[in-house]
Amino acid sequence: MNPKYQRRFVYYAMSLGRNPDDVAKNDKIFHFMLWIRDKINEWKKEKGRDRYSGMSTEDHQEFDAWIEGQLEAAA
Repeated sequence: MNPKYQRRFVYYAMSLGRNPDDVAKNDKIFHFMLWIRDKINEWKKEKGRDRYSGMSTEDHQEFDAWIEGQLEAAA
């Protein structure tokens, strides 16, 4: 994992097939914010949870593992 960037930003760059440095330099941050919001809502929907429900530390860890699995499956 690239220590220069937050883990979920690196996931975002990977989903685009791009380098995090390139994304940080050339893209608007709100694109990442929209993407991560949509991914969290997708994960919550799969779990049968309301999109406005909070997330525990364990939920965040499970979400990160879920998104890593999605990226691996797409590779």
